[in-house]
Amino acid sequence: SKTRRRSPTRIWQACFAHMKWERWDPDVEAIENATALVDGGTLTFVMKDGPFKRIRCSLSDVVANESLTFAGSAASGMVRFRGTIALEAKDAATTSVAYTFQMTGCLGGPLGSFNPRPCVEGTEGGLANMKRLSEAVDGAIAVEVEADTAKFRYL
Repeated sequence: SKTRRRSPTRIWQACFAHMKWERWDPDVEAIENATALVDGGTLTFVMKDGPFKRIRCSLSDVVANESLTFAGSAASGMVRFRGTIALEAKDAATTSVAYTFQMTGCLGGPLGSFNPRPCVEGTEGGLANMKRLSEAVDGAIAVEVEADTAKFRYL
């Protein structure tokens, strides 16, 4: 997670409200078939690389300016993933952004454990891009790093 001198509303607007995830997620080339950013919403990630080019996702736990979870699967459910982004205001001008990602399934868990680098780079790159987009809203800001890696796990 990273702490930014930015309100959760500004971060949400810069990174999530427009459903242009390819702006911050380094693994996503585009989003297709996106519904609104609400519980039960859906979207399809068009991936830049990897064996799965299009991955359908569902949204849950969506609370504007606070949190969202995206989840999906590939290879007939043998690879499942779930990502959660949570914004927490620390004070009037500082927000903590936590991005967690996990892979499960009979292939997802072992593949992620064997080669965690793509997921680590994806979550860390996503946080860095969220920071960049948030800063672009109204100029450069100071950023404190609470942890130097995003949380990830393979089950």
